[in-house]
Amino acid sequence: MFTLVPILVFIFLLSPGQASFLNATKVACGRSKLLTPLAGGKIVGGVAADWGQLPFVVSLESPRGQQLCGAAILNERWLATAAHCIGSNKAHQIVAIAGSLDPSSALQASNRQVSEGAEVRLAPGYIEGTQLDLALIRLKRPFKWRNGFVEPVCLPHLSSSVASSRHLVAAAVNARPSKTLHSNQTGFQNNLATVEEGDSQVNEDRMGHKERRMGIVAGWGWNDEGGVNMSTKLHRVQVPLMSRSECEKRFLTAGYSVPIDKTKVCAGWPEGGKDACQGDSGGPLVVEQDGVMVLTGVVSGGIGCARPGLPGLYTNVAHFLPWMLDIIKKRK
Repeated sequence: MFTLVPILVFIFLLSPGQASFLNATKVACGRSKLLTPLAGGKIVGGVAADWGQLPFVVSLESPRGQQLCGAAILNERWLATAAHCIGSNKAHQIVAIAGSLDPSSALQASNRQVSEGAEVRLAPGYIEGTQLDLALIRLKRPFKWRNGFVEPVCLPHLSSSVASSRHLVAAAVNARPSKTLHSNQTGFQNNLATVEEGDSQVNEDRMGHKERRMGIVAGWGWNDEGGVNMSTKLHRVQVPLMSRSECEKRFLTAGYSVPIDKTKVCAGWPEGGKDACQGDSGGPLVVEQDGVMVLTGVVSGGIGCARPGLPGLYTNVAHFLPWMLDIIKKRK
């Protein structure tokens, strides 16, 4: 994993209704064997992922095989990742590996698919760091769908404020580098409003019982903040989402002023212990909705890894959805 910024306090870290241009083969998006409560939290505090759980997660490497970040599969040609993962690399210097829980292992060659990047698009107005931290990568060779191994993730519905129709589209993830403010998430239907439409991260059932929204983040990054325990295998962990106001309050309580606007989503346990870390940047934060996994955030940043009271920061995919769909439509 390469370092994008000095190692100081912070760490960098779309089924039915799919748009036809996004998923021409009509393969179902967001399928996962994790559609039951997780048994436990490497990522930090997590567990190793298994086949069929996160088939939309991709590893981004250098031509020499150095792990850079994670990304998510949107369709056969396009990936979503964090803009800071691109750094000074040209598109052809980024190698995407799908269908492998351990990209370094030769034992999974039958499911493994590799493609270099052909084009990179950074979110308009991206500022080095964690502001508008999103990028799209167009692959030189399209991925081929393999049931349970290589599949797209679902994207959030288009907000009613930007479109009259509702879309559930495909996408996928995996990645995150360096140790500094990491840029680490959008719901469906009425019971899970998009962040664009509201800032509530709490579900409420018909009886009025409230439950915090939960997300799953995955990557090949460090298993602890110090990088002592590292793994070449994909890991996943469950983290609760929170409102922007609660997120800012937590940072202020810890002595940090971190503005949280509509381009960001926060997630993390108050007691810490479970989080994305160095090397996980660009990877997906997915939320289960209506039986599929939806790309809600992209690992972007955070203060340290899994520290008590300090949430992880993710790029809010819902905010950038119109831009993403426009790029993909124009460059199939």
